[in-house]
Amino acid sequence: QMTQQSGRRLSQQLGSSQPVQRTGPKRRSLFNMGARADRHTGRGEQRKDRKGKRASPTRQPPNLDSISVEVLKEWEGSFDTLLKSPDGIVLFEEFLKSEFSEENIQFWRACERHKNLPQKSLKKEAEAIFEEYISQQASRLVNIDHQTTKEIIENMKSPSRETFVRAQQSIYLLMARDSFVRFVKSEPFQAALTR
Repeated sequence: QMTQQSGRRLSQQLGSSQPVQRTGPKRRSLFNMGARADRHTGRGEQRKDRKGKRASPTRQPPNLDSISVEVLKEWEGSFDTLLKSPDGIVLFEEFLKSEFSEENIQFWRACERHKNLPQKSLKKEAEAIFEEYISQQASRLVNIDHQTTKEIIENMKSPSRETFVRAQQSIYLLMARDSFVRFVKSEPFQAALTR
């Protein structure tokens, strides 16, 4: 189910002042947004964190047409398969940028990295994740319920590989049931799938 936060988010077509509609054929520019509409003002600008730094992309996303139809079909059938593919993650993040919700996949990936860190690095990384995605002043606040937030705050007293497990699962389900469905049904994805 779409969250209220993502439902209020605005996106803008590349090179046009007309807002992108949530349904129909106007989704063509979703994977190449460049400057995006600010979620509050509608002015085209790149999102910056609270320190004024631009949020840099993971890497340049590949062209959908460069991905084989067989791979696209595998992604279409399984969100987990897409998450195992570096190209899949980058393209999905690019799609989420068009909906102003890329913090979801960024948080999920940060949690994956955190679970694989050596013990000595867990606390520092947990604090960084908390500040960036969970705290009230977070620059990329994710939408999780109050109980999960309370659990994380308690976990932060002694961070471990389990600190963000519940929150990560919550964001995973949100993406799988909502954003991923729109991603594979989007016009660019379907056009590449049926080329």
